[in-house]
Amino acid sequence: MCGIFCSLTRNSIEPEGGKLDEHTKKLLQNRGPDLQSQHQVECNDFTVTFAGFVLWQQGNAATVQPVVDRDHIMLFNGDIYSTGSVTSKTPEQSDTEWLFSKIAQCNEEIEFFDLMKHIQGPFSLIYFNNKSKRLYFARDSLGRQTLLIGSYRNSICITSVASKVAGDNSFIEVPPLGIFSLNLSNSAGDFNIELSTWQDLSVHEHFAEQLGSVGKVIGSQISLHENLEPFWMQTDDSRSDRYTFTSLLSEHLDKSPLDILTILSQCKEVVSTSDELIDLLTRSLKQRVEATPQLCKNCIKSPVVKECNHPKVGILFSGGIDCTILALMAHEIIDSANAIDLINVSFEKINRNPSANRANENYETPDRLTSRQTLKELTELCPNRKWNLIEVNVTREELKEALKEKISDLCYPLNSILDESLGAALWFAASSKGLVNSVHYESPCRVLLIGSGADELFGGYTRHRNAFLRSGQSWTHLDNELNLDWTRLPSRNLARDDRIIGDHSVTARSPFVEENVAFYVRNLNSSQKCFHLLPEGVGDKLLLRLCGFRMGLRNVCWLKKRALQFGSRVADRKQNAKDVSDALR
Repeated sequence: MCGIFCSLTRNSIEPEGGKLDEHTKKLLQNRGPDLQSQHQVECNDFTVTFAGFVLWQQGNAATVQPVVDRDHIMLFNGDIYSTGSVTSKTPEQSDTEWLFSKIAQCNEEIEFFDLMKHIQGPFSLIYFNNKSKRLYFARDSLGRQTLLIGSYRNSICITSVASKVAGDNSFIEVPPLGIFSLNLSNSAGDFNIELSTWQDLSVHEHFAEQLGSVGKVIGSQISLHENLEPFWMQTDDSRSDRYTFTSLLSEHLDKSPLDILTILSQCKEVVSTSDELIDLLTRSLKQRVEATPQLCKNCIKSPVVKECNHPKVGILFSGGIDCTILALMAHEIIDSANAIDLINVSFEKINRNPSANRANENYETPDRLTSRQTLKELTELCPNRKWNLIEVNVTREELKEALKEKISDLCYPLNSILDESLGAALWFAASSKGLVNSVHYESPCRVLLIGSGADELFGGYTRHRNAFLRSGQSWTHLDNELNLDWTRLPSRNLARDDRIIGDHSVTARSPFVEENVAFYVRNLNSSQKCFHLLPEGVGDKLLLRLCGFRMGLRNVCWLKKRALQFGSRVADRKQNAKDVSDALR
């Protein structure tokens, strides 16, 4: 993981513009504390500044960024798990080294685009071709890594994170619509901006709004070019007629959750689908667990320690079905000599009576109770595994201070009440400092697994249930709602969560938001993923619950979905989630 930064400054307007202020630099350093470097080039009327801050997660050693040769400069923040038909990298190489070498071999722009469309894994990229005088920047097609663009000290800036207090800033998140390019060859200093899209942008109207926002920031119209369309964004109807939950369960609506999952386990087509999904998720998680130096935060600092048995992987853990499936899969992959950290966050109850005695207040939130219950089930299934349930307790004073000093910058440019609540919950959880069996503990994990995307893929939100029922049980209407939610996931959650969690020098990895998983699940009909005529906690994410059931889980398979902001008690239910947050304003 890295913090990457690039600024374009017109020398005729602001000779000293585009330099990193100390506050933004500190935010970038938190993301990448292991190595840092800067490089500048002059290009006609522009000074282009590149800065990279590296957290070592790939290869035998950390790679300095930006990577520079005579004709190419590159900043890369991300992980490469597959390269399609392109020659794979060796384990000794970092992703950055491998990608830079492949880009340098591209003789034409179309070769560069073809290379990038086959890369599987989360990334954000800034790349300058000194021969063509073009600057390219992009987020991966699923939008998992943060990248912002905006005005900064009279310059155009592209960066992983930006500080609100740094001065005259106006940033937006770069939408994951494709590969943007700026032509800097015009000596007059005018931009020619092009976008080679990941997919057809006409499929959702908000794509046009996002594109317009980028053009407004840069001060130019954007011309659209070829549709790159990686395979995971294509359509495959081969599984659409396997089964429907309607045909299988319409006569069993009064059955218990156990009976429902037992009935489905006897259907060959459903079992085949769930087994294929389990296999895809397991492969996704295995890549995200193994693709990192097998040393914890503490041991990696020692030049003599080559391996350790300390926890290296943590899981943000509410006790619900999504994170528990990840925990059970991680158990099958990670050596039993290593403990797995399960991180649960709870916030002090809002005190509406200042005169009341606060001594009796505790942190027994809904998610805290669920996490303990589910831990018992995991312990029974995996008796030889050590699980550390880290109970992170946050006072209202600590929350207020963190919102002011850190979280407001990390959420920026998002600023809603919901961003405040989720950002705060994730920031404190990612700190991984709490109690294990009432004893203080700080996790040494360098990778955190999160369940992002599961609700959007499998119909886990109440609004999905409402969309289905209010439309007269229209599966087409629910399909459209799920597609829209998936499309909005990068702008609503993923980039913000990457900024928040990365501030603790750990890498967040989301096994559900993976190319092959997304391709498989999104090409199922909604009637094959959920069945909202069944009660909450059963019909929502029904296919995923069946996967957990077939993996040996029981009670957790019919726990109701609970939003993180309410399960952790960080949010005030009296506030409107869409309102602008005073703390983030």
